[in-house]
Amino acid sequence: MVDLAVQEITLDLLRKGFGSSRILVVGDPILDQTYEGTTGRISPEAPIPVVRIRSSRFGLGGACNVAHNLARLGCPVELTAVVGDDEEGTRLANMVAEKGIGNGLISSAERFTTKKVRVVSARQQMLRLDFEYEGPLVPEEEKKLLNRITDPSLERFDAVVISDYGKGVCTCGVCQDVIRKCRDRGIPLMVDPKGAEWDKYKGAYMVTPNLKELGEAWGREIPNVDGNIELAARDLMNRFDIRGVLVTRSEKGLSLVLPDSAFHEPARALDVFDVTGAGDTVVAVLAAFI
Repeated sequence: MVDLAVQEITLDLLRKGFGSSRILVVGDPILDQTYEGTTGRISPEAPIPVVRIRSSRFGLGGACNVAHNLARLGCPVELTAVVGDDEEGTRLANMVAEKGIGNGLISSAERFTTKKVRVVSARQQMLRLDFEYEGPLVPEEEKKLLNRITDPSLERFDAVVISDYGKGVCTCGVCQDVIRKCRDRGIPLMVDPKGAEWDKYKGAYMVTPNLKELGEAWGREIPNVDGNIELAARDLMNRFDIRGVLVTRSEKGLSLVLPDSAFHEPARALDVFDVTGAGDTVVAVLAAFI
């Protein structure tokens, strides 16, 4: 459990706010769309519920959601990502600007913007439709992206977040270029990872997998037990030259594993109907505090 001294330091930071924490977010942008309605009957066409739509809304997903979380914490934040040259990409750019996020979105005619559509009734997700572009950035797109993240531009930031949703923006080339530049300048870089290949995260300051993602990277399923998590995290830290790993463990909370210590903080389990964006919130808050 967190001791009283740490609690007081945390409260002091919260009182002061995060207005001086300038953060850059790099990653996969996603447009979320949610339809909400009511269900009262089964379709005569198939054994599925009929949802009568009452409202719909758009939201920021993926790296955009990480940036939005940081903006709501009061951090000056900028987002650098690649979107499609389409209606969804334009909508994302407008929404990012409306939230006060520095807009570094690059439009590409070679790809389309990833969109996730959810149908919700009585707070429960009934269906999700994914319109995904998963191809990696082509060399010209990589070049345009990295031209936005130059050595002088990084001097403006106190921390960097790579939000990898596996949609092609966070290539090995992009990740390693940004990580190298941050290490050269002593800027802490956090990665919210996706997939088993952690070579592209080599040299990162902190990686924030959930338990499943930690197991995928380690190559085997990991029991949700403190000792097993520490063992896997330290092995990956040594293998990929990572300073620390913060593991999200569902109802068992969080584990922060560092080279010479580990901290396990249990969660207060609640009935949660929608866990969308939980990992985005963790990496955003971590970056703001660091």
